[in-house]
Amino acid sequence: MSQQNQLLATMSEVAEQGLLAAGGPSTPARRRLAEMGDFYEFVLRELPPLIDRWRTEFTAK
Repeated sequence: MSQQNQLLATMSEVAEQGLLAAGGPSTPARRRLAEMGDFYEFVLRELPPLIDRWRTEFTAK
């Protein structure tokens, strides 16, 4: 999972760097990169509690 988290963090950083190069706020590229960054931040935030819930359910069996 730590490799997955690192990959997600790297993709989030790439999206952030792309925003700087994508031009104005209304360009399609900038909107897509912003969406991509938001998605990866969401996954990074939600993944640890999800793993904890899975561990709880798995150990209860």
